[in-house]
Amino acid sequence: MGDDSSEEIVGPLLSTFQGVQREVQHHVNDGVYKFLFALPQQERAEERGTDGKVIGSFAFVDPHGEEVSLTFDAGSYGYLPQSAHLPQSPVDTLEVQQARQNFLASYQRVAEYLDDLHSDEDSDSDESSEESLEDLFGESSEEDSDEDSDEDEDKK
Repeated sequence: MGDDSSEEIVGPLLSTFQGVQREVQHHVNDGVYKFLFALPQQERAEERGTDGKVIGSFAFVDPHGEEVSLTFDAGSYGYLPQSAHLPQSPVDTLEVQQARQNFLASYQRVAEYLDDLHSDEDSDSDESSEESLEDLFGESSEEDSDEDSDEDEDKK
């Protein structure tokens, strides 16, 4: 925008805009600071206390003319933003819970199989290992094997 105060603002203003503002305070030795700025289409405020905790907020008008705002709290526990504009966690439906349980059960079976395989160094043959894998994942039909070999022949 420059120093020319006669420049025209294009687009919607923030609903909280009451004029251009700028405020900065800081204490050099204790790490405490506070600042604020407000422009027609964006604003930000932040402060840090002696305990190191930082709280703040910001807002802006996005390219679609929508106002976006966010507040945050940051400390030893991390950065915790809050806003209606942040994505929400998906709902943990019964289908998702069942899929998670099925995956974990399969994972556990494979982990146990691999543990048994490594602990039994005297395995009879590779064929016995294949049978164990088929037991884990279900038997493959001979038709599937025939179809795969027909596809391989076609590729040649």
